[in-house]
Amino acid sequence: MDLCGCAGSYGYEKQDAESYTKWGVDYLKYDWCSYGGVIDGLPDNDPNKVPSLAFEGGGDPDKGVKPFKLMGSLLKQQPRDIVYNLCQYGMGDVWKWGDEVNAQSWRTTNDITDTWSSVKNIALAQDKAAPFAKPGNRNDPDMLVVGVVGWGNPHQSRLKPDEQYLHMSLWSIFSAPLLIGCDLEKLDDFTLNLLTNDEVIAVNQDALGKQGVCLQTIGELRIYVKDLEDGSKAVAFANFGREKVTLPYKDFKKLGISGVQTVRDLWRQKDIAEINTDKKGLSLDIPAHGVAYYKFISLK
Repeated sequence: MDLCGCAGSYGYEKQDAESYTKWGVDYLKYDWCSYGGVIDGLPDNDPNKVPSLAFEGGGDPDKGVKPFKLMGSLLKQQPRDIVYNLCQYGMGDVWKWGDEVNAQSWRTTNDITDTWSSVKNIALAQDKAAPFAKPGNRNDPDMLVVGVVGWGNPHQSRLKPDEQYLHMSLWSIFSAPLLIGCDLEKLDDFTLNLLTNDEVIAVNQDALGKQGVCLQTIGELRIYVKDLEDGSKAVAFANFGREKVTLPYKDFKKLGISGVQTVRDLWRQKDIAEINTDKKGLSLDIPAHGVAYYKFISLK
């Protein structure tokens, strides 16, 4: 079944896996949808009476894993590489077993919406899955909600510009799949630039494959750090508060940063400072719901 009550893969997994291969599919997002109703038993043995969305059983280590393991094994048998994403909303700590069912990414949360509350709550819940991120394994906090979005009601994202910068920066530092969820035919210049900053994307795609985590909290300011393959570090100073944050930041040791560093602004794509982090601070001026996204490069 699928979310709309239409026919889905249940009972036809092998046929579907083979069809995806014939069609040249590159990416399969495999939803949980109404499978909870299947687990609970079909009312009157009528598949049309399965609830449109039922989560029951998603945390069950046997029943909850079963449908994803089945499709994963069938995809692996195909003569084509298909990226396999598990979309069961983070139930049963999917990040702990997703790799074992031959998946490459998995949703860690329920559906995102283009509201500050949704983006904030999802962002603040990602650290728990971070240890399971590695090359070929990506935690998926859902798609980017920038540009013209909406299901049946297309509209410009309700996120303010600073909120969109924070959203994109954190999904970058989380090593999250950068899935574009907007209408590509209606891209404005702001959204296009937001989605195509090659330095922000490079951090996301870094070969080390680590996921950035919050290493320090100062009031509503949360500081996320991601180790990069070349030895540098990406740092997102994310302001989740309603007031601007202005301060001279000096706690670099808490971020694993020491010595003389070049500080590069990833959004502006330019070096903004060269400082001895053991002796000197860095001035931060971050708008409400905004971010400063930097790369620290050691000068040895």
